[in-house]
Amino acid sequence: MDKMEVGLCLTNKCTNADAEAMIDFAGRYVGKGNATLHSITASCTELDRVAPDAGSVVACVLLSILILLVLIATAIHPGKEAQEAQTPMEHAVKAEDVASGLTNALLPVSQHPQEEEGQAAAFGTATVKVLRQSKFVMAFSLITNFEKMMGSPQEMKTDSLNGMRVISMLWIILGHTFLMPEAIAGYSNPEDVVGSFGAVQGWWFQIIVGAEIGVDTFFFLSGFLLCYLTMKDLHKLKISGAIIYRYLRLTPSLVFAMMFYYKISMFIGDGPFFARFQNSVFRRCDKSWWTEPLYIFNFYPTSSDDLCMGWTWYLGDDFIFFIITLPLMLLAGSNKRHGWIALVVICVSSTVVTGFLVLHYDLGVYVFNSQYTQYSFYAYSKPYTRIPAYLIGVGAAWLALDYDLASVSSVLSYYTSGERIRMHIANLVAMVLLVVIVVCPLGNFQDPASWGKLENLLFICFARIVWSCSLSVLTFSCMVGMLPQINRLLSLRMFVPLARLTYGAYLWHPIIIKWSAGVSTSYYYFDTQSLLARLALNSLLAFSCSAIQFLLVERPMLSLTILMIKGKKKEAPKEEPPPPAVARNGA
Repeated sequence: MDKMEVGLCLTNKCTNADAEAMIDFAGRYVGKGNATLHSITASCTELDRVAPDAGSVVACVLLSILILLVLIATAIHPGKEAQEAQTPMEHAVKAEDVASGLTNALLPVSQHPQEEEGQAAAFGTATVKVLRQSKFVMAFSLITNFEKMMGSPQEMKTDSLNGMRVISMLWIILGHTFLMPEAIAGYSNPEDVVGSFGAVQGWWFQIIVGAEIGVDTFFFLSGFLLCYLTMKDLHKLKISGAIIYRYLRLTPSLVFAMMFYYKISMFIGDGPFFARFQNSVFRRCDKSWWTEPLYIFNFYPTSSDDLCMGWTWYLGDDFIFFIITLPLMLLAGSNKRHGWIALVVICVSSTVVTGFLVLHYDLGVYVFNSQYTQYSFYAYSKPYTRIPAYLIGVGAAWLALDYDLASVSSVLSYYTSGERIRMHIANLVAMVLLVVIVVCPLGNFQDPASWGKLENLLFICFARIVWSCSLSVLTFSCMVGMLPQINRLLSLRMFVPLARLTYGAYLWHPIIIKWSAGVSTSYYYFDTQSLLARLALNSLLAFSCSAIQFLLVERPMLSLTILMIKGKKKEAPKEEPPPPAVARNGA
């Protein structure tokens, strides 16, 4: 049964029931029986709009407190001269602490007379000194946290992963820019998408719908960086402490984004689709918001469509993979052969389970029919179907450490000509496979009936494995200098701050896309130019919101977490690696 949607401009005396009666009358009498209408429903933003509740007030108060803390900490932040002039009696600051930007936790008292005088006038000299000595308050200093966000670390062999991370994030935003507005504003020209001469007939459309595999790039990067940076100091690893630290590292930003999405953005804006936007959020979040900070949303609610922030399934999977990988690394540290066996067994088991689900439920990758709906429910976001990409990253890190790729200074002197030729061939094959994985479903989109169970089985089970293995080859080549141009491009310094913001950008870009659709005054129109324009705007806003979140929540909470872990130690700790797939090069 086809669905039709029309917009009406009525007087403020009309209700939803009146609008439904008018449409029913038009179908019965004006259309003279040529139109048979069923399930008529009407919605009006003025009538259906939900007013702010107590939770919204609490959210605004908490946001105001965060902003106030940032303003106070920034206003009393000691100047550079004051920090250089501090005496050993005030704080024992190590040179490496200053270099690493951790002086926000040490909070020396300003020795600059003019600055002290100005701040004393605003707060009082005693108050300024007390606040500066409060590590909690000074963790919110905008000056320190902005320097941490924009600072460039020492060059590393894995710098190319910064560019890989940012490009993958932009690719994911592209896919969601196309897909997410459909449930709120929708497109006025769907025939230009799925029609016989629509976009689905072109290979370039696969770049849009193929963006989902960009998530597997993040899984690969997470596993690789976690293992690559941890195996060297495996004797220091404490599983319980690592899990607690990771939870404290990720959760504040997640909760902050959910708070804004669920309790603030819902009441900012207007338009014919705004009530639908509100309903799409309240329908989910009212029942499942509490599953977000517990990271159980991959199992409850059972349907990803009932999840408060459906796109956060990635975080739940990543957290589970992190927990699984910790004992796996300890096993490999004691016996590398046993570690490899365990890794292969998990990957094979996951592939078998995925294959069973594809065959049993007839799952498919064509995004515009019921097969994909079933795929999303049974397999797409489940950790037991997505873990191979993560573990391939772990295995790639083991190989990189075993062959000591970080010590390769010159390809010409380290590898023979035959080895270099084989590496060039491997790089070429890897690049071709990456392209094939993206465009392979083209035939299925041109003719959905052309792919049966076998084709869907092979693609769903093995595409992500091939993708991750190809990324491993290219990562190795960038590390040893076999792809100097690509490595130079992906290692550009501009990617460093953007890579730090990818975690926040992942959390915020769906909020921006959905809210923009909610405040739209007309249906979206699908064409390449409009899509790219929305992509540029969504990307800009997503990274901007991520930067704000970094300064308000993410970096301050990281500083406080480090202080909490270190307890009453006077010396500032060396910064722990940030979370996977969002840090500059950290696990």
